[in-house]
Amino acid sequence: MASSVPRRFAPLAGAAAAAEGGRPKLQGVVFDMDGTLCMMAHDGEQWAEQQTSNLVATLCNEHTYVAVRTSHNTTLTPRHIPAHNLPSSPEQADTAVQTSEPQTHMFGEMRAALGIDKGVDILRHIHGLPAADQPAAMDAIRAVERRAMEQQVPQPGLARLMAYLDARGVRKTICTRNFDIPVHGFLGKFLAGSVFDPIVTRDFHPPKPDPAGILHIARSWGLVDAGTGEPDASGLIMVGDMIDDMTAGRKAGAATVLLVNDVNRAIADHAHTDLVIDKLDDLVAILEEGFEGREID
Repeated sequence: MASSVPRRFAPLAGAAAAAEGGRPKLQGVVFDMDGTLCMMAHDGEQWAEQQTSNLVATLCNEHTYVAVRTSHNTTLTPRHIPAHNLPSSPEQADTAVQTSEPQTHMFGEMRAALGIDKGVDILRHIHGLPAADQPAAMDAIRAVERRAMEQQVPQPGLARLMAYLDARGVRKTICTRNFDIPVHGFLGKFLAGSVFDPIVTRDFHPPKPDPAGILHIARSWGLVDAGTGEPDASGLIMVGDMIDDMTAGRKAGAATVLLVNDVNRAIADHAHTDLVIDKLDDLVAILEEGFEGREID
């Protein structure tokens, strides 16, 4: 579904929006949870070490590129991944929270708890188990999520972006493969009073990268095609940090925004990615002036 026509939305700024006649109005924003709205508090040295191995694991994932292009336009394979831009000490890591940070180590813990290899889809594995074994497997990954919940901190720019969307009257919600307790715990702790509805969690089937969750949100918001009665997500933006987020958004017909970090940078040029941001509140100026995605060949 790649297109050479960039995705566009009208500016949210009052004067600019009044003067803009050709772009559709933004109808809402859907966010992923882990690695997008929140990240983990961590020790700097341990985080730096983890990111090098996580980068290799991510690049080897079946959904992502096997090579990454650096700022010097050098194509690297997973056998030669530099640790540039990673903190070399806890002190340096303390300053790194000014940009987005990945949250892939939690998925490594889940796979270890289930005894599966990197690259194996966690939920697909569990749903493929005998029915009698699925509850124990779900409990195992919930235990990892509960531990992670205690270390959740907001991604940089979270509060500013949410305040902006609320002030502009833009609907927002979450579509995640997480279960509901960590989601509501995070919202209650860091975004109390800000409305997210309907929230799509692991209980909704099928999960991302299937577009069903985003289409469910569109229908819940009354966004349907007048001719067919089918949900219409073309007025939405899906914001996430994984290829599954980009693919789900693209398949649903939504525009997609990648919150980039040192682990997921390889998918910034993926055909399912319309726009790339370094911090969540980068979206404030983008939406205020009018969303315009990149041209995709």
